[in-house]
Amino acid sequence: MSTDNIASNVGVICGACQAVNKPDAKFCNGCGQPLYEQCSGCTKQVLLTQKFCDHCGADLDSARVEMQKKHKDWMAEAVTAAREYRFDRSLRLLSKVTDNDDYRYADDVRNAKQAIEKVKTLQTQAESSVEEALIRAREAYDSGNQPLTAKLLATIPEPMMTEDIRKLLAKVQAYSEQVSALDEDLRSAIAEKSWPLVGGLVDQLLSLVPEDVGYQQVARQVGDKLLSDSQTLLAKGQYAATVDLLESVPTAAQGDTFEQIRDQADDLHWLSTQFELEPMVTPMLGRLAMRFAKEVPKDQKTQQLVKKLAAQLKTGPREPKTQFPRWHASSDCWCGGQARFLTLPESIPLGEHPIIKAAPGRFFVAAGLAIQGLGRARMVDQFVKKKGLLGGLSRRKKRVWGIDLGNGSMKAVCLEDVDGQLIVVDAFYQEYESPICRAGAEDQQSAILAAAVTAFKQAKADSLEEAGIWGNIHASKLISRFVRLPPVKDKQAQNLLSQEADQKIPIPVEDLATVRWMAEFNEESVHGRAAVVTAARRQVIEDRISQWDALGLEVDGLQADTLALVNFLAFEFADALPDVMDDESVHREDAPAIALIDAGASATNLIVVSGESHWVWTMESGGEDITSLVARATKKTLSDAEKLKRNPADLKHPARQYKLVEQRQEEVRSRLETAFADGLQQDGRFAIEQSYCCGGASMGHGWVRRLMLTGK
Repeated sequence: MSTDNIASNVGVICGACQAVNKPDAKFCNGCGQPLYEQCSGCTKQVLLTQKFCDHCGADLDSARVEMQKKHKDWMAEAVTAAREYRFDRSLRLLSKVTDNDDYRYADDVRNAKQAIEKVKTLQTQAESSVEEALIRAREAYDSGNQPLTAKLLATIPEPMMTEDIRKLLAKVQAYSEQVSALDEDLRSAIAEKSWPLVGGLVDQLLSLVPEDVGYQQVARQVGDKLLSDSQTLLAKGQYAATVDLLESVPTAAQGDTFEQIRDQADDLHWLSTQFELEPMVTPMLGRLAMRFAKEVPKDQKTQQLVKKLAAQLKTGPREPKTQFPRWHASSDCWCGGQARFLTLPESIPLGEHPIIKAAPGRFFVAAGLAIQGLGRARMVDQFVKKKGLLGGLSRRKKRVWGIDLGNGSMKAVCLEDVDGQLIVVDAFYQEYESPICRAGAEDQQSAILAAAVTAFKQAKADSLEEAGIWGNIHASKLISRFVRLPPVKDKQAQNLLSQEADQKIPIPVEDLATVRWMAEFNEESVHGRAAVVTAARRQVIEDRISQWDALGLEVDGLQADTLALVNFLAFEFADALPDVMDDESVHREDAPAIALIDAGASATNLIVVSGESHWVWTMESGGEDITSLVARATKKTLSDAEKLKRNPADLKHPARQYKLVEQRQEEVRSRLETAFADGLQQDGRFAIEQSYCCGGASMGHGWVRRLMLTGK
């Protein structure tokens, strides 16, 4: 903590009036000024006079400079708004400055108050001028002098036009060239029987002259015609054409019948577009096809689609490591290779276990933990530093439970090393009553986790007796730094890695718990030696260990979700990832790599693993975000929305109600692409040859298509 304004024998000195306050004072006893504020980096309480946060190392002075810049920007924008006659906007911006009672911004507040007085004066003068022009314009209009009316109204700034002024202006414009031109176009369109064009033109005319009875009649007539044609197109299965045609129905003709036809057309069009671009057949896709077929029972193509999907799901060819058969769309992934679900690993037959098969793609963190516990993982270092834990294989337990306490469910896998082959001894899966990351569930987290762990211990009491336990810590609590060191030996490399960590992680080293990894030393390598350091505050690790203890599970090892996935990928794809010591890989310009996107309840992880390195990235957006969007769109509870998210075929109006989900999927994809590009800047040797996804959220409809496929 900065000691500029703290004296342990004196107390806290107020930066505003220099009064000395008690050490535990919140406000100055001399001027009432707050003594503390929240750190912009970690939200901990810090003194107003501090330069750096002693909790996270954030530059607090830069936050003050940033606030002053905001004040300057607001005042500059306020000046611009006042010049444009947007006085309310100008005053709101200036009030944002004057509302700040922090003594450090006293000059800004004083300047803003002076500006407010000037703006109010200008506003009074402008309002007087507008009132005078309006009076004269009304007199001119009443006398039939429309040109003068238009000229006088033109002197009124647009931001100061009231509803009365706009109505008067609309009446003047009704006789303008714009209305004449539109009227001429309308007559031509009617003569040519171009009804969609007629609908658009009459809609424009009614927006200018809404009280015109003739245009209202045309709107009703063309609206009836367009609705009739829309129903005909809909019956023929021309859904896209129906949606386009309905766009031209005039607003004045859009009653209850229009709403019903539009909802039906939108939903059928949406359903009809959900199949061609999907790369794999899933049960969810099959349910959507059944919903589509139910909506259009006479459409033979749709009935055939249902049968084709069902047959493909049952007997269609599967690619290695995935239980879902290919569909006819391309599955090229934007980061490289083909996009696939990772559900059936081959190195460990996880998919053969019924509990694991019931929740495909969700056990890989648990498996990665168990692999490390058995000493078969890429990662050796971990966050629980028990003396002798990593001393040698002879001291390891031969059977290990990897337990992934996620935000939406508990996943556990017990692995055993039998003559070099890892086998699944047991498994456990339980979804929580509600995700512990759900808004409002904070007070229930302990009880929810305790219920899951109790069920686990009761069900697996026998296999827990002789087994080790490795647990996870959520990657969102950690930071990782990736470097390439010179091809030097271990001791020197460790020193260099320590220097890199000190420079790149803005937390005092004594407050950190770290996990390190370095590629094997190869003096022939022309690409250096890849290294990764993953760090967390010691308190975070201690809190997580205490949480496990409170749940009655004493963990032998604690590893990050992302690094557990690195363990699993390196083990599963060992044959596809050339060893760093291979002569060929030493001189290659790139390194074959595997990419995995793991989408959970609250976070999405991007992991890239090659034979010589790995890179991980986490964003706090997952399946619970999608649940919230579905709840908002359907006006359902989060519990009901969770069910609808897993089966969008049950949505009443999927075109409208799934739109927010599709938009969020596009946003997540954009962030993933940006993160991946950043990862390549950190280590450009990754050459992605295979791309996979896993985790419950990745099973959402359209997830693979929108997040992984090239150009989708």
